[in-house]
Amino acid sequence: MWKQYKGIIILGLIVGAGYGGHMLYRYMKIREDSAKRAAEVVRPRLDDDDVAEFGYIYSMWDEIFLRDENRVNLVWSIKVPVSGSRYSCSYERGFPDFRDGDDVRIIRPKNLEDEAGFGYVVGLHEKLTGKAALVWVIDERNSKWICRNRTCRSRNTLGSGQPAVDARV
Repeated sequence: MWKQYKGIIILGLIVGAGYGGHMLYRYMKIREDSAKRAAEVVRPRLDDDDVAEFGYIYSMWDEIFLRDENRVNLVWSIKVPVSGSRYSCSYERGFPDFRDGDDVRIIRPKNLEDEAGFGYVVGLHEKLTGKAALVWVIDERNSKWICRNRTCRSRNTLGSGQPAVDARV
């Protein structure tokens, strides 16, 4: 049997090794990009058009898309207890190691009703004091997207009996 299918088996091993090497290369590029983005020092700025609020990270997730992009999609969900507001913050650069339960200060644009905007997440306690990340902020109340459990779903399809549209943040 080996002699009969020797060419096909060798071809299959070569293709499999090539694909595995390509995926390893993509993974290494993603890690390199993550290290480069984390090495950038972010200095938060509070402009006249910005609001600073205190909150905590109640949920987070990260996804690696080996086939689509050479980057990690890291998202923190932040709740501000005073106002009850919730924000989805997609990591852009700076300090990436905030975790569930960390107390943070979120600096965001005043008007998030119409669209999202860039903001900052700043650590408040212990080793996180002064650490900051540049993020893309989406107000979950006013957004047409609801982000929970690693996916974002359109508000228009929830509860209608039809499957919701999934999208990345």
